[in-house]
Amino acid sequence: MITIPKSSALKILKTKKQPKHKAESYTFWDEGLSILELRKRFPDLFWDQEWYDKEPFASRTDTPKMKTIRILEDSYGKTISQQKALLLEGEELVKVREIIMLSILLKKDNSEIPMMREGWVRCGEQAAEGNWVDADWRGGRLRFGGWDGDAEDGVGSASVRTSRET
Repeated sequence: MITIPKSSALKILKTKKQPKHKAESYTFWDEGLSILELRKRFPDLFWDQEWYDKEPFASRTDTPKMKTIRILEDSYGKTISQQKALLLEGEELVKVREIIMLSILLKKDNSEIPMMREGWVRCGEQAAEGNWVDADWRGGRLRFGGWDGDAEDGVGSASVRTSRET
C-alpha cells in the first residue's frame, strides 16, 4: 500500500511534480476539488472531451480528507452488480474525481496506475443518459466514457474508503 499524506498531496497540486509509486491500494489526501477545477489546473492530463462538462458529477466537490482506493481484484468481465458485490464493508465504487486526483498524484504513466492496466475503470457515478462513467488512461492522458453496466472484459473497478480525518 502507498500512502500520500496531505502535505505531499498539496505540494504536488502546487508544483505539478509527481512521485513514482506502485501498489494495489493507495491512501492519499484528497483536497476535494471538482473535476472541472482539476481539469483547469492540469489540462495536459485530460483528453479533449467536453461531454461531461454539464454533468452533475463534473462540478461536484468533496470535503478534503484522506482516502484509500483499492483495486477490486477479479473485477474485469463482471457486471456492475457483480463488481459492487466485491466491495468490503464501508467501501463504495470509486468516483471519477477520485480517479483523477489519484492520477495527478501518481506518475503519468499507464504502468504506474495498475487499475487501468487492463482497460477501463468503472466509477460509481452515472451520466444523465444512465450509463456508468468509466475512466481510461491512453497516450498519457485520462479519457472518460460510459457503459451500460453489462459485463465487459475491458471494464474493471476500484473501491474507495474515506477516513473521518479532515
